[in-house]
Amino acid sequence: MWLSASSVSESASATTITVEMLVSGQHTFISDVDLTVQVGASTDSATEGTDYATVADFIITLSGGSTEASGTFDVDPTQDSLDEYNETVSVNASGGGAYINSDSFSITDDDPEPSLSIGNVSVAENVTGGEAKFTVTLGAASGRDVTVRYATSNGTATAGSDYTSASGTLTFDAGDTSKTVNVSVTDDNTDENDETFTVTLSNASNANIGTATATGTITDDDPEPSLSIGNVSVAENVTGGEAKFTVTLGAASGRDVTVRYATSNGTATAGSDYTSASGTLTFDAGDTSKTVNVSVTDDNTDEADETFTVTLSNASNASIGTATATGTITDDDDSPTITLDTGGNRRRPSALSCRC
Repeated sequence: MWLSASSVSESASATTITVEMLVSGQHTFISDVDLTVQVGASTDSATEGTDYATVADFIITLSGGSTEASGTFDVDPTQDSLDEYNETVSVNASGGGAYINSDSFSITDDDPEPSLSIGNVSVAENVTGGEAKFTVTLGAASGRDVTVRYATSNGTATAGSDYTSASGTLTFDAGDTSKTVNVSVTDDNTDENDETFTVTLSNASNANIGTATATGTITDDDPEPSLSIGNVSVAENVTGGEAKFTVTLGAASGRDVTVRYATSNGTATAGSDYTSASGTLTFDAGDTSKTVNVSVTDDNTDEADETFTVTLSNASNASIGTATATGTITDDDDSPTITLDTGGNRRRPSALSCRC
């Protein structure tokens, strides 16, 4: 037995297939023989009634003495939107007590492969479970298993310190439409900018890749560190001629920190007792200490200790805890000496006379 067609398209309308029967060798049947033809079997990859319309069994009659006979049947494939493997339909015949070989035809799939995409994720450093969960979606269910590779890569976030690198293969069993890529994130105590990394899809089988890359954003949950400035006391003749105020950041930051500073008079006067100063301090990421230098004036005047202040303001990426420090200039001049002249060779004033 053989068939006139080896395949039909899923999108084809009803197609007529001819079944040819040929008696091999020198043998013939003396009388007519009815051969029953059955289209489809439970072991086929194509399912009767689902992948194609049911075909009723039919009879091909082989006339006595004849070596050939034929018959036809119509196959009507089901047009679906499921990307799937080509499926096979077997054709078997029986009757006349003879061995009859089977044949088959395939229903070829004409649906496009579904498309894979991955979505962006944003999580806090202290996210419950400690993971950023990326959803990978198959645009339509497939009748075939779909696989795709994934791998992380650094953006502003660094593998090993901000997140744990991950790579592997996702498998969508036939019918699946969603899978998850889990990436562990690190919860630290450093105030820093939000940071990003990417997850990239590649090497898909039985699917194409629509959106290949997703961004993972790790949002910082740590408070800004606090700035403080300490008091200073120096002698007028301090080595180097400067009062050095230490400005401290309470904890190292992952961001650059800036703060304005400016001096103002107390009992000390700018221009005569010290030189006014103002400007901006910049703490690069990781720095915790900076210095404000204020020049003091060494004079020769005995005077009381004098004070001025340095005030912090307009901080960025930090709060200000202690905003003002006092600079004390201690006097180093000796008190003046008063000398009393008691020389003994002095004349008494003469008496005054009056002529009355």
